Amino acid sequence: MRDKLKKELNQIPIPTELGQRSEIGIEKAFIEMKNNQTNQYSFQRKKRRIPSRILISSMITLLLTSTIVYKSEVLAALQKALHFVPGIGVVEDENSTQKYILSKPTTIQVGNGELTIKGMMMDAKMIYIFLTSSSIDKINGLTITNEQGTSYVLDKSHLTSTEGKWSCVFWYKGKPEVTDQVEVTFNDYPNTSVPLNLKPSKIVHDYDMLGETMNSENISITAIPARMDDKASVTIVSQHNEDFTIEDYGINFINSPHSPIQSIEVFDEQGESYPIERDIGISSPANEFFFTINENAKKIFIHIPEINVTYHDRILHSIKMPQEDSKRLDQTVYIANHPVTFTKVELITKENQRWAKVFVDVNFQQNAKSSLHHFGVDGIVLNEETNIIEYLLVKVDEDSNKIDLWLTDPQVIIRGPWMFEVPADTYFNH
Repeated sequence: MRDKLKKELNQIPIPTELGQRSEIGIEKAFIEMKNNQTNQYSFQRKKRRIPSRILISSMITLLLTSTIVYKSEVLAALQKALHFVPGIGVVEDENSTQKYILSKPTTIQVGNGELTIKGMMMDAKMIYIFLTSSSIDKINGLTITNEQGTSYVLDKSHLTSTEGKWSCVFWYKGKPEVTDQVEVTFNDYPNTSVPLNLKPSKIVHDYDMLGETMNSENISITAIPARMDDKASVTIVSQHNEDFTIEDYGINFINSPHSPIQSIEVFDEQGESYPIERDIGISSPANEFFFTINENAKKIFIHIPEINVTYHDRILHSIKMPQEDSKRLDQTVYIANHPVTFTKVELITKENQRWAKVFVDVNFQQNAKSSLHHFGVDGIVLNEETNIIEYLLVKVDEDSNKIDLWLTDPQVIIRGPWMFEVPADTYFNH
């Protein structure tokens, strides 16, 4: 397992200039983040992304903090340069510079709201902080002061926001003097500061040291439990092949009727179910959730019934322009090894423009091990009852004798299940 992970780590694509010095990659990644501050989550994303696979060498330094997965090419370069592990922290070769991290989140009250430092990393090359907030205006900068009294101003690098909440990455690129005692000051609230006690990063060999790992459909998922103040916390990480990217573990759409998959379930040995919640993250998939545990519980069970993934595949299909206004079709193509059948084409005129309604059947099967339910293409119209693609509304080129359809980034539901049993006394109780 370790040799395989080490080999995979070296196979991650990364721009050539990053091969010389990881600092270049870090700087470029954060420059791109600054140029695109607001990142609104969209279920129908079309950009190809580096798979958020977990890649660890035979002996690594793992920083146990809550972090994020960046999805663009340059942000993936940041993941390579810093060896980010989704939901866990940063991994480095054991011979690299010692890093200090915040071992658990710290929350402070500011007015009627609160700020939570979810994760922090500090070494001789940079400072990194992941901050979330509720009912507080966005913060433009932080200042870190070490034990010697030296201060470093951290810039805002990447922001995600929703109503009343936001998450943001702050960073300092330079040569900070590393100490285990620091003070964080919020520049927009100069009278508000919080002392932090940082700890040296820990060394682990593989994920089995962090939590139970289950395998289904050749997808290995690890549930990493912890106690966060008065709540239980679970971080989900995974290993799988390069053909797809995991979009949702069943956490993204908690309590939403629009979720494409079943949500994660949490219950104890008595059958009591626990509602789960999550913080707003920087990107998808959400891989950390929280719940309030019954202190009498002995065992906690975590059930992931299915996951939503996007395959890195695309195909072009052309349909001959019909002579009549409606024509039956029986044309089947395959994308990500799943059939898509074009059943009918109708020509309509709307506002002096000619359109084609191309009806499709994605052959969705509720009980299959995997089911295609979505793909990237313009003009998708969903069935109101099933939320599965019903037809495509395509503008017709009057000078063409065919309709060209590019199908990209197919989204597939992969069904497990993945079931985890966590001893409550070991991980969750005070």
